[in-house]
Amino acid sequence: MIIEQARQPEIAGDVREFFTSHRGAFGAMNLLDHHLPSDARIAELVRNVMTVDYAISRVLEVPDYHSYLDRFSADSMGACGDTGMPGDSGGTYRDHLIDLEDMTGAALADAVTTAAADSMETFNLFVPKQCNLSCRGCYAAAVPVTARPFDDGLVAGFTSGALSVIEQARACGARTVYTSGDGEPTIFPRFFDLLEAIRERGMQWLFFTAGLAFSSEEAARRVWQDAAAHLQGPSRDRIAQRLSALERDGAPDPTVRALTAELAEFRENIEVYHSIWRASGRENTEVRRPQTGEYRYVRVPSRDTTLELPSSLLAFMDEVFTGDLRGRLGIEMPVSDIGAADAADVAAFVVDNGLRSYFEPTILTGRNRIGDLGEAPPDVLHQLSPLLVRAKCGFRNIHQPTVKYVQDHAGTGFVASPGMGVDTADLGSLGVLEPLRIGDSAGGFFAAAHAPLMVYANYVHSEGCKCNSFAARLKEDRAGLARSWQQISSCLDPARISLPELAVTLRAADGG
Repeated sequence: MIIEQARQPEIAGDVREFFTSHRGAFGAMNLLDHHLPSDARIAELVRNVMTVDYAISRVLEVPDYHSYLDRFSADSMGACGDTGMPGDSGGTYRDHLIDLEDMTGAALADAVTTAAADSMETFNLFVPKQCNLSCRGCYAAAVPVTARPFDDGLVAGFTSGALSVIEQARACGARTVYTSGDGEPTIFPRFFDLLEAIRERGMQWLFFTAGLAFSSEEAARRVWQDAAAHLQGPSRDRIAQRLSALERDGAPDPTVRALTAELAEFRENIEVYHSIWRASGRENTEVRRPQTGEYRYVRVPSRDTTLELPSSLLAFMDEVFTGDLRGRLGIEMPVSDIGAADAADVAAFVVDNGLRSYFEPTILTGRNRIGDLGEAPPDVLHQLSPLLVRAKCGFRNIHQPTVKYVQDHAGTGFVASPGMGVDTADLGSLGVLEPLRIGDSAGGFFAAAHAPLMVYANYVHSEGCKCNSFAARLKEDRAGLARSWQQISSCLDPARISLPELAVTLRAADGG
């Protein structure tokens, strides 16, 4: 599909100025506050991760790790001393690697212990694949919850495992849980229990949602049916009480209203990107393909046009993120072959309403690996480039690891993933899933986050969109990619990675 000639995107002057003034190495930086740390903080986190990986290389005698670090730090110098990596000016990562190489065992033991406790501010926690939509452009290969309903084992297993991973991430310094897939987080039956747990730990949950359960009464009833059977915290009673009162009063869409009110209970501990694909209700629905219920759209005047937006987005604006909290809400929108026509108008709405934004190029992974939702033409992407994010997406994974939940022949559990758009089914078929599994020990997440394939992907593929790159290789040479990744994974058994053992061995090397 091509962009309608009559709807060629033109960014208004003040909107262009706004986004141009909010730019960084990651692209358009009109992001939610906890999406990315400052550039200086990113540089500190990357140096800390490098310290951990270098210590693993030295103690466990893994030359590949040192090779990846050496390549990354050399690339960060650039032809003129700077590649534009956040926080890198004149080779700070190269200097750091040289300092690490000069450290005694005792000094490195102290350094790695300190660094490991401050090696991330955010980590990506993906939810199970169930979704109440079947979007054409789904980069995560979600599955309709109508076809694969939640069962007791899945709900209990994910909840307990997620809480364990969150605790382990906190020990590594994480303060934000970031969720942009694999499924729709708000339909997970214990979504509000997880919110409560994250709040109790003084953390933030930044998540992406399509918002259907906050727009469609039918979809909301399905979500509440699952939640009522599984929730164990105070949210269950609060939702039930509100729902009863709303039904008694004859309020329209009572379940939608009850769920929205409950979300508002956590407004100071959540940041949300509400995703849309078009600013036309009919076309947005055609792309999103709801499996239960339908969006209710509201026609909203915006400058010289009218946008048709999901009622859930407006409810988030008017009922959840009110007053000074408006900056906790953003719009996520793929700038695809069809979505690009609306991007400039949506950007103006973002600016006029004090929202954050995440306009991103199409991702050709997951269900969209066949390109059903295509990329916008290069000239259009260039025209809309002031709005776009993900210029340095691969670099982000160094300090923001991804954790996914798997259900396969080997059972259920969590794995580290070398890319947010890399599907666990592909990792399994390539024969590299097992080395990425997060073990049951307290250090399981730490070990998996520093597994060989993670280290390789972080440092060797720190530029551009590695998920699209890996997806292309899967199509072009799956057997070759499997051989390459299996060889990379074989250089070290992650079960050998233990922070206490690293420190002990380093000190012992100095006779301490």
